[in-house]
Amino acid sequence: MIFAMSGKIRTEKKGDTAAFRLSGAELLYLAFCFLLYFCWSLAKELNYGPDEAMRYLIPEYIYRTGSLPNGYMEELRNDLWGFSYAFYPNFLGPLASALCMKVVSFVTADAFALVAAARFPSVLAASGTVYLSMKIGKRVFPAEGVWLYVVSLSMIPQFVFLSSYVNNDMLCIFGSALMLYAWVLGIQEQWNGKNGLLLAAGIVVAALSYYNSYGWILCSMVIFAGSYIWKIGGNRDWRRMVRIGFLIAAVVLMCIGYFFIRNAVLYDGDFLGMRALGQSADRYAAEEWRPVNRSTPQSEGMSVVEMLVSGAWTGTPWIVKTYVTFIGAFGFADVFLPLWMYGVYTLVFAAAFAGVVGKLSGYVKAVRAGERPRDRAAALLHVMLFFAMVIPVGLSIFYSYTSDYQAQGRYCYPMILAFCWFETEGLLWLMDWRRLAGKGRRMAAGVYCGMVIALTLAVTATVYL
Repeated sequence: MIFAMSGKIRTEKKGDTAAFRLSGAELLYLAFCFLLYFCWSLAKELNYGPDEAMRYLIPEYIYRTGSLPNGYMEELRNDLWGFSYAFYPNFLGPLASALCMKVVSFVTADAFALVAAARFPSVLAASGTVYLSMKIGKRVFPAEGVWLYVVSLSMIPQFVFLSSYVNNDMLCIFGSALMLYAWVLGIQEQWNGKNGLLLAAGIVVAALSYYNSYGWILCSMVIFAGSYIWKIGGNRDWRRMVRIGFLIAAVVLMCIGYFFIRNAVLYDGDFLGMRALGQSADRYAAEEWRPVNRSTPQSEGMSVVEMLVSGAWTGTPWIVKTYVTFIGAFGFADVFLPLWMYGVYTLVFAAAFAGVVGKLSGYVKAVRAGERPRDRAAALLHVMLFFAMVIPVGLSIFYSYTSDYQAQGRYCYPMILAFCWFETEGLLWLMDWRRLAGKGRRMAAGVYCGMVIALTLAVTATVYL
């Protein structure tokens, strides 16, 4: 049934790239996003974002010593939680932050200047994601759909917030954008060395940033293999598939292998660092925060459904707190937007969902009438987008239920490109349903984009600052 989402993906000729270049308005909007994200990164002191102080210790150590830290180092260990993020092999963000800190140090060694420098990779990753969303949108949506997609993604308050402090979240989102762009290129133009290297770059960024983006890596494998198995875009050259597949695998292993092998050597085979981190927490955490003493919904006999929809655990259902913080909550998820703003976003999401259901219903009717889905490329792409959207949510639910209750929307943010894709398709279907065309269609898209941008600017002025 998810095939119902499938729209016709453009299949322009390989050399026809002029239509996909960014316009002056798009470049201007990209510059606006970069300046907005950069200003947010300068507005708050260190540790305004969740775990920023703990994460900042890693690039600060690399900046001072020029070497990667060991998770057992006492100077990097948090006294409350009893562990350090240095146990994880996800060093791309810290290395990028340390490099920016080193560059800034040639001008000034001011403490906050170094913090701002450490945050700059988040700003760049957010801006890069916006750029890639424009490139993706121009290949798969009509003109007004491009703006719906880009603005929906770039102006949701929590996305802007993630661009403003030291974290790995924004890098993994950027990695997912690289992979999604590679998917679209691979389907439209068939897979080649260039598209394969782009996919490898996305996998590397995701692998060295955050584990909850690994669903995109799994889906990338299916997209790549499925393109050949189902003969999408004329593919069925198995030798070509093997050559490009080996190229992708070789680049990925060369780029990430050292970090995971280093972990395995340091932590007795624990290449992910999770077991070593847990052992450190059990040994050094404050008594009530040791993993063996920490209560979870599972350990208290609560069902997953109860955790999701009841307030029995914290007073607020998991799904409500995650949803609210997905839209926007600053500080340590304790600085909220005005209530009416959540209402506006809820109306938008509900309308988009209705559009998706409408499109799905149209597909079901077509199938019942004997029609078969003809665009395998769109079908495969949408199925993988669906899984890329639900996997991070599932991982967040599993972690909260079994290990550490964290009802925070940021843990679901690896899905944001897929989420906004379906949101855009739903809104476009509603325009078609209302028979909007030409000027009316452009006006509706313009009103929506203007409203979303205005909301974020209002949040900037009245809440964040």
